[in-house]
Amino acid sequence: MPDEQVVIVGAGPAGVAAAVQCLRLGIRPLLLDRLGTPGGLVANAFCVENYPGLEPLPGSLLAARLAAHLERFGLGVVPATVHAIRRATGGYALDTDRGLVTTRAVIVAAGTVPRRLQIPGASEAEAIRLFYEVRDLLASPLSAERGGIVVIGGGEAALDYSLSLARAGYMVSVLVRGQRFRAQGRLVARVRATPGIAVRLGVEPIEMLPVAGGIAVKTNDDASGPVCGLAVLAAVGRVSAVSSILADLRVDGNRGAPVSSDLRGLFVVGDARRGAVGQVGIAVGDGLTAAMDAAELLGSYGEV
Repeated sequence: MPDEQVVIVGAGPAGVAAAVQCLRLGIRPLLLDRLGTPGGLVANAFCVENYPGLEPLPGSLLAARLAAHLERFGLGVVPATVHAIRRATGGYALDTDRGLVTTRAVIVAAGTVPRRLQIPGASEAEAIRLFYEVRDLLASPLSAERGGIVVIGGGEAALDYSLSLARAGYMVSVLVRGQRFRAQGRLVARVRATPGIAVRLGVEPIEMLPVAGGIAVKTNDDASGPVCGLAVLAAVGRVSAVSSILADLRVDGNRGAPVSSDLRGLFVVGDARRGAVGQVGIAVGDGLTAAMDAAELLGSYGEV
């Protein structure tokens, strides 16, 4: 028999919603997360302002509320990295860095991973001067220093990260490849109105070079010269994190896969299902739906 009834991979909004709903329906789930803390990528958000019933609040605060929500139900997060999920007798087997876990059903709420910059010098700068998530930059040793940060990207994530950096006291240079932002509406207006954020449109990074005390980004705009800063934060797109861990099951998280997959007992939810949507409400709804489907599958609506 499998070790668990339901294993949830990822403790972001989708995973937390699924875990609480499973418990409410009589199933005590095993909740795994690579970082071992609730919140997921919502902790990167400058401000979450479109979740019904909540006042606008920083993503870090929402992450703390998710942690408190789990605690109220006596649910914890086990720090574990899931390398692969495959079919097994009676359900599924998860290969993790803590060993093998078997389960009757699995809810994959692993979110997304960033696309890497494919320019000379980028790989050498990673984790030293080049970052892909604002929380990693702000938690790095560079956070003790002050200087400019170069943000690459013109979508919602790039602008959201720029606002977080400006709030933390950094001067921010945003490099946008196109002649307009991919983001729109309130976020763009807020960036344009924030002192300390300078935007350059129509410039494409072509190389990164180390310089004294920082990094230089060469662009296709030779006349203006390289853009220098303490570090670079790249927000050039994200893809579902599930394609690699579900490779043996031939499930692609970037094709809008349904919450309930064709594989009985396997559920892909939130941004792991839809790609880089980044909406808390959608993730929570997915998590609730998957938990209810899993409970129906297991025929478990009784006491935990």
